[in-house]
Amino acid sequence: MLEKLRAGFTVELRGSHDYVLPGVVAALKTLPQVPQTLSLCTDDIFPDDLVKVGGMIDHIHRLVGHGMPAIDALRAGTLNGAMRLGREDLGRVAAGRRADIVVLADLESFAVQRVFVSGKQAARNGQLLAGTPGEPTTAFTDTVKLAPLTAEDFTLYAPAETGDTVEINTVYRPRFTEWQRLTVPVVNGVLDLPEDKLVMAVVHRHAKRSAQPSLGVLDEWGSWTGAIATTIAHDSHNLNVFGRDPADMAAAANALIACGGGMAVAKDGKVIALLPLPVCGLLSDAPVAKTAEALTKLRDAAAEVADWLPPVRTFKALVGASLACNPGPRVTDMGIGDGATGELRSLFDLHQF
Repeated sequence: MLEKLRAGFTVELRGSHDYVLPGVVAALKTLPQVPQTLSLCTDDIFPDDLVKVGGMIDHIHRLVGHGMPAIDALRAGTLNGAMRLGREDLGRVAAGRRADIVVLADLESFAVQRVFVSGKQAARNGQLLAGTPGEPTTAFTDTVKLAPLTAEDFTLYAPAETGDTVEINTVYRPRFTEWQRLTVPVVNGVLDLPEDKLVMAVVHRHAKRSAQPSLGVLDEWGSWTGAIATTIAHDSHNLNVFGRDPADMAAAANALIACGGGMAVAKDGKVIALLPLPVCGLLSDAPVAKTAEALTKLRDAAAEVADWLPPVRTFKALVGASLACNPGPRVTDMGIGDGATGELRSLFDLHQF
């Protein structure tokens, strides 16, 4: 971060990975002042977190909790961001500027008391005072263009004429991935994965290419007892399914195909939690409180079947597991791609790394 600031970059400090923030605050304290080129962004916020702690205000609150002066954090989250975007009408309270103003109780709790939008009071103490709900629409609700899938679609079949074992590519650990190889027993033509290995399937859902699931094997994701499916899957937002049992994976996938996208958890061949996100497979048309409640139940169900190990092996890691622009191997709808080298391999393509 310091190298980027010294090189003249504008840094958008994300609030999505809290474990990074203490080191960031410590580094900033080595500077004479926090530079104007440091701005804040929230990155992804799930609805239950948004209802519970807020968005940008929570990011600022946590930075101050880690030791950043409140005024510096507020400036980075308001004025610096507005200047970065070239919005001269925002970021400061002054004549000629847009009166988008948040009134805080203090600079410790950062409790929001009142919100003004373009000079008009829009909210007080967490209650909306102005604005009306939008009109219902069915636009963008048919974006999971897939026929139902079967357990066979998620079964790891060995290539023809394979012996008792087969060597495969694996994606080692979440987020900071690496290529690895694994020798796997073959039983009746199907790979017999060790219990601590996970299958990841990416299914193209936009009707622009084949919808045949692309399968990969993940390592260091723990031992799972069910499956999780999601159509929130940066950046292509295909249908991603994680699990071990093909029946569980098919159940979770088909639940999302039926409801137009979202997130689902399955165990013992049955769906045990579902969050419908019918708008583009990414957004809910339900009130935020209802959406947050559904997501909380889904998170609890996910914790039942997944083997989380924070800070890297977490629920949030699911939505970035196929982010192909990142360095290291990622399972995509076209195979296992490496964002650093541009390589694209299949599960069984074993040329030298």
